[in-house]
Amino acid sequence: MNEKLKQILFLCLIIVPILSVIYGPSGDIYEGPDSLYIVPFYGLHQQVHMFVHLIIMPLVMSCLLVLIIPILFTPLFLLFKKIAFRKFKDGFIDLPEKTINLRKFFIRGIFIFLLLMGLTETLLDANLIDVRVFLSPFQIGNANNTNMEYRYDLNAYFGVIMLLLPLVIGLWGVAWVMDDAGLLHYKLPGRDSKKHFEIEPTHLKYSVGLKVFAGVSTLLFFIGNVSYYITYTPDNFSNIFFVTITGLETMFLAIPAYLIYWNFLRPRMRKYLIKNLKEVERITEITFKS
Repeated sequence: MNEKLKQILFLCLIIVPILSVIYGPSGDIYEGPDSLYIVPFYGLHQQVHMFVHLIIMPLVMSCLLVLIIPILFTPLFLLFKKIAFRKFKDGFIDLPEKTINLRKFFIRGIFIFLLLMGLTETLLDANLIDVRVFLSPFQIGNANNTNMEYRYDLNAYFGVIMLLLPLVIGLWGVAWVMDDAGLLHYKLPGRDSKKHFEIEPTHLKYSVGLKVFAGVSTLLFFIGNVSYYITYTPDNFSNIFFVTITGLETMFLAIPAYLIYWNFLRPRMRKYLIKNLKEVERITEITFKS
């Protein structure tokens, strides 16, 4: 079976039905006027809002931003990198065309999850997002009745995390295109110099910063959320479970965008990025001394 067809079937047969069952219309009975269940962000009934905001919007916007952000910001980053590391030369290594590596996708999915948690924590701590736009009057009333801060309401949390998911995938897309293009930068000392030569993948100058931010802020996120739920909802550990599982769910929501990246953007960006670069030969001790 064609590899692309397998990818599409995997997406359709596993991801979409599961999410549709979880977030799709359930036939629940809502008492009171409809205005009590309208979520301000889209102006939709809260059940429809969940389906749109937790499935449709992140899927569509992720597919767009995984194209737009790398195309716009990868050349800009490389320009700044070239200025900051003027003594380094740029090159690339030839990478054979491969099908999607599931292990690499899983690792990249974990970093999507970590950066998403970290960015969510940062924005919520700085009060840069009014989470009430993700809550209906009915949900706000429930939060008030339990004296829960709005930011710790799971519906608000879902709203923020899905809003940020397409941006996070786009930001990681910049690192992916440089990594998959095989870009390197290196500095070779003179023949009589006692200094060691330096060579590393170019994307590390970008991705290491994201990884450090993601790791530290995600740790703070879980410490803060777990402490809050244990303190204010000690008999209900489901909140902690749903906070974690929703973050991990984003790895699955990233699949369509990753397929578009891999099959469409990756090969085109590779040709563009290595167009004026010299292929770097394997450097050995013999080569260096010759």
